[in-house]
Amino acid sequence: MKFIRYTIRSLWVKLINDKILAFACVMGLFTWIYARPYVAFCAETDHPITWCLFPFFLTSPSYLVLFYLGVIYVNSDIPFQQSSQLYQIIRVGQRRWAAAQLIGIFLRSVALTVLTALLTLLPFIGRLKLSWKWGKVALTLASQHRIVSEFYDSWDPMLEFAYETMQTYSPLGLMALTMVIVSMICTLLGLIMYLGSITAGRAVGLTAATALCLMVYLVQNAFSAYRLGISRFVPTSWAQVAFAPERFDGFLRLPSVRYMLTCLTAGIMILGVCSLLIVTRTELNWENSDA
Repeated sequence: MKFIRYTIRSLWVKLINDKILAFACVMGLFTWIYARPYVAFCAETDHPITWCLFPFFLTSPSYLVLFYLGVIYVNSDIPFQQSSQLYQIIRVGQRRWAAAQLIGIFLRSVALTVLTALLTLLPFIGRLKLSWKWGKVALTLASQHRIVSEFYDSWDPMLEFAYETMQTYSPLGLMALTMVIVSMICTLLGLIMYLGSITAGRAVGLTAATALCLMVYLVQNAFSAYRLGISRFVPTSWAQVAFAPERFDGFLRLPSVRYMLTCLTAGIMILGVCSLLIVTRTELNWENSDA
């Protein structure tokens, strides 16, 4: 019971803070910027757009990397060795304390994913199609591969509505799949930061996670014939699950959903177990760790 109470209190501190507020403000601003031409398109056609927008926002590499960098920023308090935690570790024990931190990383990842998904809906309030079908606007955007709007500017960032994906998944199915995979990717990034921080220092953990985020551009700019092979080793690119059924120049862009889920589950379990073993067998350094 003591462990459960501590986990809940720890999670509350991790979710209600200035970093989460800053993340929400920045992501909300950029979401509005990315959504502008599509809001104008809905206004011109006088048709609502599907509520399943989050997966298509992630098709933009710049938006996806911005999201990941925001997650890293929120997780910058890893490995949670602030002096204020010393009293808690004495109360619950080092192993339970470490387990609570890992659970917190996972739940924080889920919360950031849900928050960002909700932010993608805000610019379209009043123009959302609350239906289990894609609707005319989404299908039109998918078939045209570009937006047709007087409001559109060539400098506006573009989202990609994948037609093949819409034929494969319903809005609910694609949204659920995206939420699961993105939450797992964010958890993996958090665990990489945690394990890197407790073994080699916080700078190493931050560098490793940031490098993995930026590798999204490596997949994006690879030749079509090599893109699938590279993406198998870049889990951060799997957030673009809306591209999973799509072929580009005759080649798949992403591995199968089963491959993604299997690798993410295995990676999270391995990093989580390794982190627990190292923390419980290492004397933590609490010097100069307040952030």
